[in-house]
Amino acid sequence: FLEHMTFKGTKTRNARQIAEIFEDVGASINAFTSNEQTVYYARFLPKDLTLAVEIFADILQHSTFAEDELERERGVILQEIAMHHDQPEDLVFDHFHATIYPDQPLGRTILGTPDRISAFTADDLRAYMGKHYVPSRMVISAAGKVDHDELVDLVKCLFTYTDPGQPQRPPASQHIGGDYRQDADFEQMHLLLGFKGIPFHHPDYYTAQVMATALGGGMSSRLFQEVRERRGLAYSVYSFLSSYEDNGIFGVYAAAAESSAAELTPVMCGEILRMAEEGISEEELQRAKNQHIAGLQMVRESVSSVAEWLGRHLLVYGEYRPAEVLQKGYESVTLEDVQRVLREMLSAAPVTVAALGPQQGLAEYDCIRDLFTSYQSA
Repeated sequence: FLEHMTFKGTKTRNARQIAEIFEDVGASINAFTSNEQTVYYARFLPKDLTLAVEIFADILQHSTFAEDELERERGVILQEIAMHHDQPEDLVFDHFHATIYPDQPLGRTILGTPDRISAFTADDLRAYMGKHYVPSRMVISAAGKVDHDELVDLVKCLFTYTDPGQPQRPPASQHIGGDYRQDADFEQMHLLLGFKGIPFHHPDYYTAQVMATALGGGMSSRLFQEVRERRGLAYSVYSFLSSYEDNGIFGVYAAAAESSAAELTPVMCGEILRMAEEGISEEELQRAKNQHIAGLQMVRESVSSVAEWLGRHLLVYGEYRPAEVLQKGYESVTLEDVQRVLREMLSAAPVTVAALGPQQGLAEYDCIRDLFTSYQSA
């Protein structure tokens, strides 16, 4: 809600003027919120750096949260939530996180609930901004044709905070997990299997990324080849690692017709277990490494991606880690590392299951959990 409202007017500019100022010079401005960060970003020509920093400083320090704009945007967000509920692939992830982290910040949907959105006041937004939008919690990054010293001088001049604020750490998250199923009127069943992952700072972070890629990170991966190419059980299937400040999730997602539900789950579980028991080949390892290393090189070709990369590193690690450093992390991963990390993830907590849509034939939770019992009791 706050992300939306910062664009709706300040003490000197209304919402339309904020939009027109950028578009008058062919620039763009926007924002997005993730599980742990909110990012405000702009793309513009080098000559308009002062304008961009001035607008950011204005909306982040002097937003007024006028009542008429508040009520109008409240309706927009409620519409966004309704649209989100029509997108099962997104919605099942909300239920997935809520099951893994019940009654915890990481388990709450980013969009919010209709009840909460309907109840928020301008004072709520001001209080949140005053607590969290402070220098000790903010990073400003830029990439492209920009002079670093000029940017620093502009920030010092236009961001006029007198108090750096206190870093606010959320309560430590706890991976609980369990089973969530909702039989809904969608064309496909959307299924997620989840295991306790690792945070950004964990020494096995690079290994876990390589492992997830080898299992289900592309068309040559084990899951894609077995589930889609050989058996035709699902159009979409992949594995992922979601890392956070103090926790993480290793998961597998698939969307399939109800007629495939009975066969899909044991096949997915079988591929996970086979990798844990047999490991992967040298060819699979190198292929997964190359995907990450190539990605590091290609991200440099996007100015916006580099700016986000810089900012995210400063927030997460407190320093910028060049691509060469990250590449060494991926290159150091061994076959033994991959097998060990997967086994540790399977044993760290019971599997989480989240299913949304028609699911007749989907195995009971106890049956799925028991497939991994040997690791969870080890």
